[in-house]
Amino acid sequence: MIRKNLSNFTVINSLCFATVFILLIFIYHKFFESKISKFIYMKKILSQRKSEVDVNKFSIKKTMVLLAFGQSNSANYGEDLFSAGHNVYNFFEGELYKAEDPLLGASGRKGSIWCLFADMVIERSSFENVIIVPAGEGSSKAEDWSYGGKYHSKLKKTLDDIHKLNLEISHIVWHQGESDNFKGTDPEIYIQRFSEILKFLRSENIYAPVYMSIATFHPLAEKKINSGLQEAQFKIIKNNNNVFEGINSDIYTDQIYRYDNIHFSGKAQYKLALDLFNKIITENKKNKRL
Repeated sequence: MIRKNLSNFTVINSLCFATVFILLIFIYHKFFESKISKFIYMKKILSQRKSEVDVNKFSIKKTMVLLAFGQSNSANYGEDLFSAGHNVYNFFEGELYKAEDPLLGASGRKGSIWCLFADMVIERSSFENVIIVPAGEGSSKAEDWSYGGKYHSKLKKTLDDIHKLNLEISHIVWHQGESDNFKGTDPEIYIQRFSEILKFLRSENIYAPVYMSIATFHPLAEKKINSGLQEAQFKIIKNNNNVFEGINSDIYTDQIYRYDNIHFSGKAQYKLALDLFNKIITENKKNKRL
């Protein structure tokens, strides 16, 4: 009887140990694996890309400091990955890094339009340096960046880090609207939310021109291209000082431009980088804003 009881006790202990072990594995995969993986990935990337350049030697007038934010198409979800040439840097948490996709500071692990755009600026304009400040977050809505929003604190910290390095943002590109189309945001609410974002930027002494993208296309929305939100974006441009029309990604909706039906293909990345260059550099020269 004693042996039988000991045998049962051993079995129960083994089952308990196995259960606890399985539970620990589940907890690790559920809560820690992605964080540990991200930590290792970031540590490797930071060490590989660290730049020793002294920003204090940069000419302010010859340096473009570009804040790029919004949702996934402003972040690292493009089909192709690019690496920028000389004198193009990626600002992240108070430091400068070599600019290559995926850019530090924005979500996603694929490509973007920013390295392509920055190379065009260096090659075809009077700017000698470009510092990209990426902050976009996939699936974010306009309200997420406004006061009390999910990513407002991220925007605030990014601006604080910029100020600490004595850098001055010279250009801002906002590319967002797809999620608000999908969620059915009222156009007037969209205007209100972005007005709050703009007010916050100005309160932080960021007076750089803002380039409002025309971006509403979402393949799963009731209206894939939302004319009401487009009109709201144009109203923002019209009714605010130093806010200008940026790229119109709603004209690039065919499969050749959206590799997964929503994010930019390599072909779209190049076209949009060129469109942005023409908006910021070419049109500004005509209007003597540069």
